[in-house]
Amino acid sequence: MAAVGLGADAIRYRPGTDLVERAALLEGQLTATVQGEPEEKLEDLLTVPQERSGRLV
Repeated sequence: MAAVGLGADAIRYRPGTDLVERAALLEGQLTATVQGEPEEKLEDLLTVPQERSGRLV
């Protein structure tokens, strides 16, 4: 039987970690949320959830 319901994945990382590589390990979902600071360059990271999720928040 498959699990059904709400869930969340959180990635903990250290400075210098390749977040794009880590995000690529996650399965696609209905929505994805990426949180960061304005000065962070997240363009490359955002491509992964944009390709794997129905909606990026």
